Amino acid sequence: MILQEGLGFQRLSHHEQQAYKILIKAFSSMQTSIDCTKIERSVDLMKVIQTVLGDNPAVIYFNKTQIQTEESILGKNIILTGVYSKQQAEKMNADLEKK
Repeated sequence: MILQEGLGFQRLSHHEQQAYKILIKAFSSMQTSIDCTKIERSVDLMKVIQTVLGDNPAVIYFNKTQIQTEESILGKNIILTGVYSKQQAEKMNADLEKK
């Protein structure tokens, strides 16, 4: 799945754009957990996630209402729950591209 920066990306601050790039890379490889340690703490992760998904509606491999954050001494992770297997997601993307 090839994802790209869209109009929403241009409206983000510099730190939000850095977070966007980390998130888009994770979504492109269909990860179920996203390491946020390199994202500035002041960044509103939900805003950036919504922007990435708005720019890339083809991200369909997880239920967008099931996102959790996990914070520890080592940093913050985003956990995507309700995820399809990578094989199922690739099939869904192929079907979407056919249509």
